[in-house]
Amino acid sequence: MKSNTMLFAAVLMAAVAVPAPGQSASDAAGKPSASSARYNYTETRIRSIEANYRAALKCRNDGVVESAIAQCVRMKWAFPSEQFEGLRDGLGTLATRGKTAAIRYKAYLAGLVYDSPSIFSSESGQEYTWDEGLFAAVSVRAEKVLLGYGGDR
Repeated sequence: MKSNTMLFAAVLMAAVAVPAPGQSASDAAGKPSASSARYNYTETRIRSIEANYRAALKCRNDGVVESAIAQCVRMKWAFPSEQFEGLRDGLGTLATRGKTAAIRYKAYLAGLVYDSPSIFSSESGQEYTWDEGLFAAVSVRAEKVLLGYGGDR
């Protein structure tokens, strides 16, 4: 139990120390930023964030894993042309062998975003207060596109 707490604390500290994808360091401090998110995210920072999310996907705490899956989706939306092979592999593993049905389903939805980010372009521009809203939007779009219910993409 102590190692789980330590891992959770490390992931939480990394998440607090590093601004979310699409948010510059000056935005995190509450000051307006004149530069774009792309400019602020160097390759090193992107890979560091990716490594933190990969670690969170392997956590034993279900809530941490589910939150990390949502953050992986946001990361892909922030950088749709990046491959993020490590995250995609982790999501694929969770989609088939995740601890709970919720984890498996959310990882499956996130995998769809990674495989075809252009399908979810309208969802990527939205603000989601809760992760459940993000997954609901991805699920609705996937249903429309994959089952042919008015999906225009």
